[in-house]
Amino acid sequence: MPPTHPLVLDGKAYEHALLNNPYDGRKDTTNQDKIYQYFLEHEGDVIPTADIKKAFVPGMSETTMQGQLTKLVNNDKIVKLQHGNYRLSS
Repeated sequence: MPPTHPLVLDGKAYEHALLNNPYDGRKDTTNQDKIYQYFLEHEGDVIPTADIKKAFVPGMSETTMQGQLTKLVNNDKIVKLQHGNYRLSS
């Protein structure tokens, strides 16, 4: 079966950029769930990014970790208190 949308490239394109399309309909919240669970286990604590990084990198990339933190903040599950410090939302 042919693809429904033709792929037209002008210039360089990296595989991850093509495959990591936020509009492709797939949702995998595994990493987000892991990070959120970490916050639940440390409820009430202010957690520095360095501690989160120690807990999850190299199991996930630092870019993925940061992206998941941003999603959790945007979904009001955690709060960014200041640069590099987070806590569970009340």
